[in-house]
Amino acid sequence: MAAPAAAAQPAAAAAVCNPRVAAGLAGLFGRPELADCSVVFVLEQQQQQQQQQPPPAHCYSRATAAAATPSQLHPPPGAAGGHHHHHHQQQPLQPLQPRQPLQQLPAHAVVLSLASELFAAQLSRWTPGSSCASRSHSHSLSTTGAAATTRPPLPQPPQPPPPLPELRVTLGSEAELPAARAAIQFAYTGRVEAGGGGSGGSGGGGGGGGGGGGGGGGVREALELRRQADYLQVDGCAEACTALLRELLKLPPTEASAAAGKGGGGTVAGAVMTGDDAPPRLPRQLAARALSAHALAPAGPATDTTAVTTTRPPRDSGGGGASPPAVLEFYRCAALWPDPAGDPAFAALLTGARRQLVAHFGDALAVLNCQRLHDQMLALPAAGLGALLQSDDFGTDDESSVLLMLAEWMAANHPRTDEAARRRLCGLIRLRHCSRAYRCWILPALAARHERSGAGGGRGSPSHSHSPGSGSSPSPSASSNPSSPSSSSSLSPSPAADGWFPITAADIICLNTYATATEAEREAMTSGGSRGMCETLRRWPAAWLLAPPRRQCLPDSGGRAFEFSANLQEMEAAFGGAVKSGAAAGFGELYPRVSSTPCGCVWAQGLMWGPQLQCDSSLALAGSEAAPEAGCFVFTQVPDVFGRLLQPSPAPEGGCSSSSGAGSGAPGGGHEFVNRGVAAFPRLRVSLYRAGGGQVCVTSYDERNCTPFGTMRGYSRCLPLGGAAAPYRVLHLSSRARGVAAAGSSSGSSSSQGSSTVAAHWAAYLRDGKLMGRIRLMRPSLDG
Repeated sequence: MAAPAAAAQPAAAAAVCNPRVAAGLAGLFGRPELADCSVVFVLEQQQQQQQQQPPPAHCYSRATAAAATPSQLHPPPGAAGGHHHHHHQQQPLQPLQPRQPLQQLPAHAVVLSLASELFAAQLSRWTPGSSCASRSHSHSLSTTGAAATTRPPLPQPPQPPPPLPELRVTLGSEAELPAARAAIQFAYTGRVEAGGGGSGGSGGGGGGGGGGGGGGGGVREALELRRQADYLQVDGCAEACTALLRELLKLPPTEASAAAGKGGGGTVAGAVMTGDDAPPRLPRQLAARALSAHALAPAGPATDTTAVTTTRPPRDSGGGGASPPAVLEFYRCAALWPDPAGDPAFAALLTGARRQLVAHFGDALAVLNCQRLHDQMLALPAAGLGALLQSDDFGTDDESSVLLMLAEWMAANHPRTDEAARRRLCGLIRLRHCSRAYRCWILPALAARHERSGAGGGRGSPSHSHSPGSGSSPSPSASSNPSSPSSSSSLSPSPAADGWFPITAADIICLNTYATATEAEREAMTSGGSRGMCETLRRWPAAWLLAPPRRQCLPDSGGRAFEFSANLQEMEAAFGGAVKSGAAAGFGELYPRVSSTPCGCVWAQGLMWGPQLQCDSSLALAGSEAAPEAGCFVFTQVPDVFGRLLQPSPAPEGGCSSSSGAGSGAPGGGHEFVNRGVAAFPRLRVSLYRAGGGQVCVTSYDERNCTPFGTMRGYSRCLPLGGAAAPYRVLHLSSRARGVAAAGSSSGSSSSQGSSTVAAHWAAYLRDGKLMGRIRLMRPSLDG
């Protein structure tokens, strides 16, 4: 019969703590019941000031006051508020009042000493005679004893209880208080209370008592709690925070993080026990004090610091549309990360977060041409952008787009970075795989600015001003087209930021030589025994020369489409026959805006590309029977973040490369930002939607087509329009198009007549009063 009892013994031993005791300990957090010590939170600056002040007045007895010098008790004679010597006997002491602590929390020595080595060490060093109250009490007793020989003893007042230990926690700022409280709460509950909730073992128990709200879905709160837990040496809390972060980031849990998240089944065992180790032995003084009478404080209501349970807000709350992923908040809190080299669990978490960050942004083409992703990229810290640039899974159409993305980020974040961070980010660009346009024109401009600024970005030369409405530029004019790229709020670097890319003219020569060399020549250039150019190559970051090309983000078939549009009012302004600056009467230019992009154009291969429609409407306005035709062009322009780095030059002879002559006589205009750089077109196709359904391909380009920066290429008469003098042509269109064409004709005004004329010309391509089309980028046919 003894065998069953023996068999049941291991199960009983496995219960590390009585559930009732565990629940009781968890409920004691922040409450005065059974409290035998207190945690005092002080600010670091306040702590330093207190150490420089003399002890407060209540630490002085009559004996110590008599032995003290006047300078210790009163201000010096020449100080403000000083008194004459004959008044010293009547004046009371004027002590320096100690500053109030930030917060004082009732605590329990048994819990804190078992959960934290830091608190255990503080408790073991504390003695009752170390407080001011104890010193004052002992002096008072000695004085009373001396007087007992001359007079009868008096009844002694009740002795005050011995002072409770104070465990000081120094904080850098008041904002660290919620995380510090949550770390101490974990010592009681074994649960993480960050952002109002928890994972696995979290949930239930008292809340964080002032813990942060749900900003960032609890990611920031979990990282702040983790940092405070490391500082306070709360065993098990860092692992539990890592498990919570994996849940918030939606990463699969590891075995270790799952065990930490469970927190020992919701008991405090996970916080005070480590594996199969025996519980740590209590300090001798603490063991005696744990059984003393003063540890049993009278029960009473909870103090105002009692934890309040809160709930985490839903992930998709606030506004229409899904909230940003938690990985963005995780990277915005990079300053709170521990050193991954000393924390394998956090290093594994960081690896998963990097993959998630790359999956969210996808590729450089998506980041540059999506306003939401573009804004999120600009908000990343250097660690987040570095994770994108370093990843082989981060795709692009061309490495030039990656360099443009870095330039946009630098323009917004240069003041918040140091030279070391900037050099590291620039070292992640795979310069060898940039386009020829970048290697031959953009990079030399960056090198010239870097050398001109003292090779450190400290000095910048004056930047060129941009007058968007000057002349007939190949890029849209803000005065004639409010949605033009020139009127966009593109970021521009400050003069001090212009020399941020650490490259020299000698580096550019080496780069272009290597890029155009044969394999045998490249091997000779990089061989260890060579001299000359290879010495320059050896000091480069490895990615500049040796990294493979990034993943091509454009699919093999279909490509990636970008929609553009212009409403009837914009078409009126462009084609209504108004005399335009630098253009003949009746000649119109329209720059439809590409939707959802930061610049109103398409960013590809590190340059801006956009559609332009041209139409000579003067024939129709003069009553010509001939139906007009429109031209379709695609212009290219250096992004503003690079355009100001290029030296100004006069307008190219012959104007733009279009055969229409539009802008051929323009006086400078957009050319003031660019030099004689030339860019090869990406593979793209421009189409317009028909009013009755479907679309028509207007023009297409590939790598064999080239155009100078700031110009356009296309066809002047490729889009047949309807004739205003032949209304029957409009009748053959859809009923919706006929309604658009007839809009405004009943008013009889000249503007209404112009509207009717423009609508009649373009009725075949109008949908709901808009001209809509598509630019489709396709995978390059010439790789490398």
